[in-house]
Amino acid sequence: MTKGIVYIVRNPAFYHLIKIGLTTKSCAKDRGLDSSNVPEDYKVLYAYECNNPKEIEAHLHELFKMYRHYTATGRQTEFFYIGCLADAKASLKMLEKAGNRNITEELQEEIKENQNDVNVYDETKKLIFPYRRKAFNFEEMGIPAGTVLNFVKDPSIAVKVVDNRLVEYQNKQWAFSEITARLLKNKNKYCQPTKHWLYNGKNVGEIYDETYTENVISARTC
Repeated sequence: MTKGIVYIVRNPAFYHLIKIGLTTKSCAKDRGLDSSNVPEDYKVLYAYECNNPKEIEAHLHELFKMYRHYTATGRQTEFFYIGCLADAKASLKMLEKAGNRNITEELQEEIKENQNDVNVYDETKKLIFPYRRKAFNFEEMGIPAGTVLNFVKDPSIAVKVVDNRLVEYQNKQWAFSEITARLLKNKNKYCQPTKHWLYNGKNVGEIYDETYTENVISARTC
């Protein structure tokens, strides 16, 4: 039986998604979790060393299939909408009770050490991704926590801003992109959410553009 690591990671560039995966590689660099081929560094949320990683990964993927992310062309990815994170965390906690080793802190430290060795990492990233659309931040956009936003298609539908990235809808916290995609009945596609909401009658997409004018580029829309 091959040992491996089942992990949940998150990339700040994809704030509304988490990745549930496995690896049998011996070091973080080989695993690709500290690679500069993505706009930002991955953050390891949870990682467990397991004796049956493939079975565990397959079980988690099946368990959270309703949260699975698909590309605009319908290609299935290893990413899942962040709404499943709490339940995924609980599932991984069961691994520890079953005798699997929690190596989250070890992996976080290993990745940190590897990144410190790459002096040009940040500058290279800026050169490769100079026009990446900036992730929205409610506070930066002048939208404080507690603010109510109304859905453009049906203003009777509203969400409440919880923090810089999350909103509350029907007593549950959601990533802004995730709940927007669900309300649009388009949950398996990436969704740039801001244009679908109003703040005091003004389109949030316009507020985004005014806030991040220099960083805005065309992005895939719903």
